[in-house]
Amino acid sequence: MITSLLRAHYDNMAHAGAEKTLAGIRRSFWFPTMRKKVYEYIENCLTCLMANTSTQGTEGETQLYPLPKEPLEILHIDHFGPLQGSADNYKHILVIIDAFTRFTWLYPTQSTGTTEVICCLDKLFNTFGRPKEIVSDRGTAFTSKEFKDFALKFLVKHRLIAVASPWANGIAERINRYLKSALTKLIDTPDGWKDRLGEMQYIVNNTYHSSIKSSPAKLLLGFEQRNYEDHSFAQFTRMLVNVDSNLDKERKISRDAANQATELIRNYNKKYHDDNRKKPSQYNVGDYVLIRDMRSKIGESSKLKPKYRGPYQIAKCLGNNRYVVRDIPGFNHTPKPLDTILSSDKIKPWIRLQQSND
Repeated sequence: MITSLLRAHYDNMAHAGAEKTLAGIRRSFWFPTMRKKVYEYIENCLTCLMANTSTQGTEGETQLYPLPKEPLEILHIDHFGPLQGSADNYKHILVIIDAFTRFTWLYPTQSTGTTEVICCLDKLFNTFGRPKEIVSDRGTAFTSKEFKDFALKFLVKHRLIAVASPWANGIAERINRYLKSALTKLIDTPDGWKDRLGEMQYIVNNTYHSSIKSSPAKLLLGFEQRNYEDHSFAQFTRMLVNVDSNLDKERKISRDAANQATELIRNYNKKYHDDNRKKPSQYNVGDYVLIRDMRSKIGESSKLKPKYRGPYQIAKCLGNNRYVVRDIPGFNHTPKPLDTILSSDKIKPWIRLQQSND
């Protein structure tokens, strides 16, 4: 009876809120622990959980992964685009960054497919050797069987970040933000970006980075890369002085300094990020949850759509506030079963109402 009463005064009154629901019930009814039952009912209303977002800030803590100990040990990879199609129909940039030196490779691609990604990585591996690990998002190019086979062939560990968590691949995201700003200023027409990509790569790799206290080129190669403007000046200085530069020693000093600077900045950024976020919620295997609805359709307004969907179930805890989320057994929402990895800020707990005897 109490559940029916709550439904009549809350569900049928546009989910007006706890105090308004209490006031409506009190006009005609009374029952023990009324306030507690009303709040419990509202806190677990599935419709409200799916429609409402938290006003208390976003959950999440920065997860610090082990730093690479040498160049080309860990590569971060991501796609930038789509951009205005070039004359030869290139629309994307494959961005590859060395985590240690921040040295960046920019490859124009016609799509975000696996074939082009593997082709670009193959060129890079043949020139610089294979890395120990690749970090990417869960784009289809990186979750395909072909990419998995490619990583196995080269004995490369592949780390996939959680869905819709670009901060987990922060190195690539920062480069992408810089590319967006810099290319806009560098190109004359929107479709001319491909012709300036080599120049863009040179600029990225020969610009001082505060996080590594050096330029990426100097950290990887031991010297700043020369462009055509430097050629005449370099010839002139070599005629004047015979410099016996110990590149190995200088490279080691630069890399040690970069390691220390990176560690300091990582810790500072983590503290700044975590201080402005809520403590992540913890979930256990078997918990019923709702997940943030990140689906979108062309021409569809999302203003009145529920912000969450579900319920689903926590299938596995991966650590670093990441969880495998799947359909509740026997209760699929879509023809294709859900099986995804999400961070805690994309998940909301769903507490089932206890069955009442009245």
